Amino acid sequence: MEKVTLGIDLGTTNTVCCRFHNSLDFVKFKGKELLPSVLCYRDGKIMVGDSARKKAITYPENVIMSSKTYMGDDDKVWEIQDRKFTPTEVALNVLKEVVKEVKKTYGAEKCAAVITVPAYFTSKQYRETEKAAEAAGLEVIEILPEPMAASIAYGMDEKDNQKIFVIDLGGGTFDVSILSINGNEFKTINVDGDRKLGGDDFDTALVELCLRQIRRDTGVNLASQEKSGLEEKQYKQVMRKLQFECEKAKVELSAMEETEIIVPSLIPRDNGAINFQLRITRDEFVDRSEELLDRIESIIKRCLSDAECSTSEIDKVILVGGSSNILAVRSLVERIFNQKPYSDKDLSKLVAIGAAIKATGDKTLIKDKVIKVTNILSHGFGIRIINDRFSIILPKGTEYPVEMSDTFTTVSDYQQSVSIKIYEGEDTEDISNDFYYDEYEHKGIESARAGIPQIEVTFDFDKNRVLHVSSRDLKTGTEGNKDVKVR
Repeated sequence: MEKVTLGIDLGTTNTVCCRFHNSLDFVKFKGKELLPSVLCYRDGKIMVGDSARKKAITYPENVIMSSKTYMGDDDKVWEIQDRKFTPTEVALNVLKEVVKEVKKTYGAEKCAAVITVPAYFTSKQYRETEKAAEAAGLEVIEILPEPMAASIAYGMDEKDNQKIFVIDLGGGTFDVSILSINGNEFKTINVDGDRKLGGDDFDTALVELCLRQIRRDTGVNLASQEKSGLEEKQYKQVMRKLQFECEKAKVELSAMEETEIIVPSLIPRDNGAINFQLRITRDEFVDRSEELLDRIESIIKRCLSDAECSTSEIDKVILVGGSSNILAVRSLVERIFNQKPYSDKDLSKLVAIGAAIKATGDKTLIKDKVIKVTNILSHGFGIRIINDRFSIILPKGTEYPVEMSDTFTTVSDYQQSVSIKIYEGEDTEDISNDFYYDEYEHKGIESARAGIPQIEVTFDFDKNRVLHVSSRDLKTGTEGNKDVKVR
């Protein structure tokens, strides 16, 4: 076998790899279909997956978890012994493990994949994901939004015309999307989300409850290492133990009315370690999660409002992501839409299934036709203007490929050139809240008083997510241009 085609869900908590070849086939990592997105670096050796996660308590300073939350953040770096790791490098190593296992399983020489990302990722986060995949030895067929992948997995065997709402709550990200399905055509209508909201935050809510109880029972303040009086490694071990046990409790509270968080020998002491035990009910967990649930509800309603879509127009609500199993989230969704959400498929694998289907391009998959996907910009693109404001040329929600233009002028008399600074975002009043991409100088503009020159700036966003920026002085005819690969 020369090349195998895959769907890969590169998740915050776990990574899933699926192949569609006559039937669905999940790649197994040490016998499991979920590969923990965890990296451990110790004494010059990199470990990924379950073996890395098992080291998380013993060697907390050597282990990186939930790195996807920081994808695209240039300031986020983990320093471990003699190495530095960026979020992109962590993703690279996770995907290298996937490639290694795929080649061993299928005897393939090459691997091609559709890789999924949260719909609300910025274009830089798309690009960093692609960079990690290519460096891991993957041929990237497409970077596909996770809700689109989920809709393909669900929509392939349903009625022709439907409008669906996809709610994707993963370990570290939250996405919502409205999509329409018409036969083999899948179209994104609107997207919204929060790149820093996920199951990890529900774990943290339980951890904070435990910290309060520990301080009340023992007087030990674990709010920070300094306040705890513990050494750095000891403190990290204590917090990692609590994190793991609270994650287990979160899962259990979706099936049971109450559970216990039990951590033997949690806090080291010269006269004997302190054990910890706390019984917690589902209602207490919901109370602690109220702020998170409010954020989820707000984003869902904003997505509907921005799309001018009522809940009665939604034919189907689909839950995606392991954290969507939280009962309080399911109940919230059912209350908003007045219908039970679809969650009969394995929520942790659904996105990878859709990606694998999209990767095949098999004409027999949906009514003997090739799947057609229409995506939209999850954020706006534009340029910096006077007073550090942002002028949007390609608005959020625009279908691409697309080309749009706007006209600008000068702020000083007899300017010789203008600087075209390219940004992505939504904040038009303070550009520091938007993401800077690139810039170029347009020279040879009309020599005139401020406000007279007319410079037309054109943004052309193509199907491969390459942004072509060009400018033209409408009087002198001088031009400037820049290509920005934002995928």
